[in-house]
Amino acid sequence: MNSTSFLLCLVFAAIGYVAHPMLLSSMVSSKMVSENALSFEYLDKLRSESGYVAPSGSDVVVDDDPVDDPAVKPNDPVVTEVVPDPEPVLPDPDINVEEALVLTDSQFEDALKASVKSGDVTEFNYEQVLKWEREGEVEVDGDIYGVGMVTYQADTIFDEQQLKAKALIQDGKVVRWLWPTTNTTMK
Repeated sequence: MNSTSFLLCLVFAAIGYVAHPMLLSSMVSSKMVSENALSFEYLDKLRSESGYVAPSGSDVVVDDDPVDDPAVKPNDPVVTEVVPDPEPVLPDPDINVEEALVLTDSQFEDALKASVKSGDVTEFNYEQVLKWEREGEVEVDGDIYGVGMVTYQADTIFDEQQLKAKALIQDGKVVRWLWPTTNTTMK
């Protein structure tokens, strides 16, 4: 911004500051400015100085004496109902939650088969699989996953080879297929 622009801004700001009180009342009466945008103090000042009366259809209602309102009684006690906290739900001590969440070997293998059949992985198909294995558990990004390893027969540029795919299983479903050596996502 050069000095001329700065001086022009300063001049217009000064003109607005001086002209604002003179123009505001006429802008309100011609409905260029909504009365809702004005403070109650300014409206009271307008009434006292110029006998200002709000135009018809105005939404602004100023109650000069709110104490006479019969709904407001300053000494009414406030009554609130105290609701007790609900009883916590405790787990059944006879059920071992960790055992209930662990999949059996057949459920684990079924999860692997369902994922391959549904097309979650496209590097191989169900007919190419030679062996389904459970490899234990692994922690990835703070979550615990069951690990399944699938051995499959694939045609490569070096002839037919047996390759492996790694599956991460959580809540009975395959969440992700990975290449076992690099742990990168398999398509």
